[in-house]
Amino acid sequence: MITSKIKMAYAIQCHKNSGQINELIKNLNDENIDFFIHVDNKSNIAKSIVKRDNVFLMKDRINVTWSGFSQVEATLGLLKMIRESNNDYDYVHLLSGQDFPIKSRYFIGQFFKNNLGKNFIEYEDFPIHILQRIKVYYPKLLIGRGKIRRLVRGLYWRLIMKTPLTRKIDFLPRLYYGSSWFSITGECAKYILNFVDENKKYYNFFKNSFCSDETFFQTIILNSIFKTSVVNNNYRYIDWYKKGLPSPKTLTLDDYNKLSFSDDLYARKFDADIDNQVIGKIEDDIKV
Repeated sequence: MITSKIKMAYAIQCHKNSGQINELIKNLNDENIDFFIHVDNKSNIAKSIVKRDNVFLMKDRINVTWSGFSQVEATLGLLKMIRESNNDYDYVHLLSGQDFPIKSRYFIGQFFKNNLGKNFIEYEDFPIHILQRIKVYYPKLLIGRGKIRRLVRGLYWRLIMKTPLTRKIDFLPRLYYGSSWFSITGECAKYILNFVDENKKYYNFFKNSFCSDETFFQTIILNSIFKTSVVNNNYRYIDWYKKGLPSPKTLTLDDYNKLSFSDDLYARKFDADIDNQVIGKIEDDIKV
């Protein structure tokens, strides 16, 4: 088996298509790779995920809700599993079960070996036009998908933003925003967990924020000693083909040429139930 000689952990959040997740594992697997997987508590796919010595499933599963703090909790749970493994990983990669590599595992390993010590996460200063995500307290019943919920949530935050009922955010560090998915060093992952352990006010504040997974980790990392090592790119190909939609495009064979010429390492999102051909074609390209 070709190896990159650096040790990496993949933290994977998933909820559907165990066969697709198994293909993801197969195409990333190497002797220096471990997989830590969180299966949404609403899902029944856990038993169908491939059994390997380097595949570990999170036991305390979380009911993950779109836009909710549960996504942060699932990520933190995976980072804790990685820390408790007592392995010194050079890199930790956060993926979803609908991601797939678009470069070979050897190429990916060499990329991170050549960039050892850098942290790859997208970020920008927190945009003023979505400040309601932070300043408004969101009850859990307003979190999640659905047309009625979205309508009520919009009316709710617009009302709150016009009143003195907005939350105080002065105690927070400088806020950053970006994609949920990242590739960070093992040391950076440990720092995040230590920060959360020591800053419960920060952790608790985000429990009732909206889409906190797009702010929580960026803000910790960009206000830390790791800031100087951050590369503002997570090397994920994601097609936000229509502005304002809650989810990116599901990639199909029509996207194959763009994926082939991309400099990114991974892409999302794929769905084998919609188009399995594109996954098979990529697999043929990245075989080593």
